[in-house]
Amino acid sequence: MYAITFKIDTPIRRVRFLAQAVAETGVMSNGEVRVRENLNYSADALKRLSRYFRNHPQQAKRYGRTKEHLSNQRMIANIWYADINRPIHLRLGNTKEGDGWLYRGAGLFQSTGRENITKDLRHIEKMTGIRLIDDNGDVYEGVLSNYTLSIMLGMAHWHRTGMYKLESTNTITNKINPGLPDSKKRERLATAVRVKELLVV
Repeated sequence: MYAITFKIDTPIRRVRFLAQAVAETGVMSNGEVRVRENLNYSADALKRLSRYFRNHPQQAKRYGRTKEHLSNQRMIANIWYADINRPIHLRLGNTKEGDGWLYRGAGLFQSTGRENITKDLRHIEKMTGIRLIDDNGDVYEGVLSNYTLSIMLGMAHWHRTGMYKLESTNTITNKINPGLPDSKKRERLATAVRVKELLVV
């Protein structure tokens, strides 16, 4: 039913949706799909990936994974994704304490940030009547870790952003993750081919 609601309603749309979902989430060693973002970065990786941590190397060392200690993923998220630590054009609507961790990547397409995830959750309500946000604009506890709702979150993002209208895997990839290198884009094309073969489209 929801596949029709969110326009995952043709063979080629199913292929493109699943190919992106597989690439964004990944499969863990136990066979489960990871629906929340993994922030288990080393100190060096944080400095490479984040301008904030590059400019604050002591924090990267304190919270990133080193030979001496494990990463502190909650602190990494709360620092990295806080609007106060990001350029204006990269802000995510994370203005409350703890928003970074709560609104880290979620759902099949790894929507990130209070603003983006709230839009997807409100789209679920608009399309299905299922309310997942309280009167204060905060997501209800447990929603973003719920496997079924994580799938719906990805479906809502697909529909809300109009990805179902796009005509190739590459254009969808560019919309979801425009900064990917060409090698990663080729991997997504290969994933789409494998999904197509599995679905016998």
